[in-house]
Amino acid sequence: MHDPDIIIVHGGLPGGEAMQARVGGKSIAREPGETLDAFQARAVDAAWYGEHPFVVIGGLPA
Repeated sequence: MHDPDIIIVHGGLPGGEAMQARVGGKSIAREPGETLDAFQARAVDAAWYGEHPFVVIGGLPA
């Protein structure tokens, strides 16, 4: 299993909690009450199982 390469980009947009993720052509919304760690893990799992090379997680809707 390949460990993911992670690039974190900060700034440029208003701050706030990450509420959306983009995996390939699919948008994933953070569930009410879902922790950020659980949301990130769910988005990465979706990318991994869908064989997508990247995940974009951010605060603005995708």
